[in-house]
Amino acid sequence: MEPLRGSDIDADIDWSDAGFYGFLESLADEDAPPRKKHHSELDPRGTGWQPTSVDVQAAASPPWAKAQPGSGPQADGAAVRSDAAAGFLPGLIASIQPTAPLHSRSCEGAAPRAQESSSSGGSGEQPALEQAHNPNGTLRRISSNSGDEGAKSMGVHKSGPDRDKNRAAQKAFRLRKKEQEKAKEALVEELAARLRAVQLEKARLELQNNLLESALLARMKLSAQQDGLQASTVAKAPSGRVITGAHNWKCNVDWEATDVLILEQGVQQRITPEVLQEMGIPGIKKLWKCYVNSIAACLAGAWKDESGEAGQRVQVLVSEATALMAYMGRNTPSLIHQFVASRPDDDSLALAAPAPALWKSIVKNLRLSEEQAAELLRQRRAFLEQIGSLLQERRRIQASIKEMDRAADAVALRDAMALRFCQLTEATKQLQANVKALHDHKCIFFSYCWREVLRPVQAANMLVQSFPFGPDLLAVLSCLSKEAGEPPARDILRAAAKSEHAPTSIEV
Repeated sequence: MEPLRGSDIDADIDWSDAGFYGFLESLADEDAPPRKKHHSELDPRGTGWQPTSVDVQAAASPPWAKAQPGSGPQADGAAVRSDAAAGFLPGLIASIQPTAPLHSRSCEGAAPRAQESSSSGGSGEQPALEQAHNPNGTLRRISSNSGDEGAKSMGVHKSGPDRDKNRAAQKAFRLRKKEQEKAKEALVEELAARLRAVQLEKARLELQNNLLESALLARMKLSAQQDGLQASTVAKAPSGRVITGAHNWKCNVDWEATDVLILEQGVQQRITPEVLQEMGIPGIKKLWKCYVNSIAACLAGAWKDESGEAGQRVQVLVSEATALMAYMGRNTPSLIHQFVASRPDDDSLALAAPAPALWKSIVKNLRLSEEQAAELLRQRRAFLEQIGSLLQERRRIQASIKEMDRAADAVALRDAMALRFCQLTEATKQLQANVKALHDHKCIFFSYCWREVLRPVQAANMLVQSFPFGPDLLAVLSCLSKEAGEPPARDILRAAAKSEHAPTSIEV
């Protein structure tokens, strides 16, 4: 579509000063009345157009003419603008022939040249020029092709099946877009949930891996320590009998300091008095805690079937644990005393000493038979009587030593020193024998009660329930004797001391 050029419209006008003003004077004169033109003059092309009164009046009175108040078009209410002079000639041409093709003339009066115009709308056709007057008197040009392009330029929308089809297609497209967006959002949420789950699983596995690594390092460190301890034990162990913790012993009276105790719990360990001194109370507590945990894991099954797998396992563990206590009691009495008086567990919130109710509860949970209870009470009474006699003998030896000191003051110094040496040597041997007898009686009593009277599952129950304290057999038997109506230990010891009538001095 070619643009409209002003030369095509105003080519027939002489635009020089003289010609232009002459043309204006010929159209209108303010002094002369307007002359009505014939329609042939208004329609020089002979198209058959009939002018109206408005057209004639507009032609006779140009817009730039001086308006008279109360007359002409202003009296009818038409607004005349002073700036409409520039659009008068194109408007006049459009009012004369609005649909006819425009003809342009040269300035020298050449023949008019018709521009091609067509309404077919085919390719290569020149666009038609449509002109109309605006309400303000200016010329409005509308350039359009024929057919749909003209309708689009005029703002006319399609109607009919095509429009409905287009709307349906657009609606379906929007629906597909929304569905695709929803599917993408759901996929993003699903992937985010999977990512969070993977991150949580990763954190859990990392924590588990750290725990396993820590446990592995601790196990390796413990194994290294045990290997070093075992090597030092083998190097320092004296030549003596090998005592297996789980078998082959009933009483530890005949044990010597050169004997070696073999424990099968965990890694095989060779226990000697030197090893016990090196381990100290912390090492003994740690070893004892391992025994208690292992026994507690099998105790429930052992109560159900003492001859089953759990019962046999408990029997081995209890035998080793009691052998360890007996070995300490025989060769390192100070360690067994410190161990029983201390707590194997280092929990600061635990009680400092066991309550009497603990031993009463142990007596109830031992499930002793009548024969077992009677045998334990008999062994307790015999043990206390022997201890009472030995304590009375010790007091007698101590009193004889004091009597020796008073007798030595009455003789000469030389004779007193010789006499005192002989008397003290004999008293020392008696005192040493007394202490050894007291210790042997204790070892025999405890070994017999633990290994001969109590069944392995009963001994295991006492070891586990006493934790975090060491097992105290005398405290348990005191509760049992109180329930049976037996006299307390102090009364039995006093009665045993009164029955002794040995001399209070040693004759030399």
